[in-house]
Amino acid sequence: MGLGIDLDYDDSVLNILSFNYTNESISWALWTKLKLILGLIILIAYHQTGEALMHWTGWSIPGSVVGMLLLFVSLLLFKSPPKSIQQSSEFLLRHLAFLFVPAGVGMMMWLDLIAQEWLAMLVSMVLSTFVSLVFTAWVMQFSMRMNKSDD
Repeated sequence: MGLGIDLDYDDSVLNILSFNYTNESISWALWTKLKLILGLIILIAYHQTGEALMHWTGWSIPGSVVGMLLLFVSLLLFKSPPKSIQQSSEFLLRHLAFLFVPAGVGMMMWLDLIAQEWLAMLVSMVLSTFVSLVFTAWVMQFSMRMNKSDD
């Protein structure tokens, strides 16, 4: 064949998928990759559910935020997160830096606007950071008080 793939060879599927495992570990390797894919599908499903809810209701809340809230509520119902979601989340966090590249490229397209509005952007970033820190400190104090009252 033109692609250099011999389909008559018993391990051709393994060569295509670039697995270099022994026969005993093939099923384990496939299962691990399938769990990662399943977790990603679940995360995308939560995102799309949030998007659909916001489209149907017409509210102005971002669908991704609603999807995150739905995922948060779902995870509260479990004692621990499912392995597939945990594995895909760890994968995404390990490669988080790559997810910022499109945003950085997008900022370069709007460099003139950023140069004009840099002061307003700086003030809003500093103010929102301060508000986030204050709110986080308040939540921490509240949860510490709640834990003391439980003891």
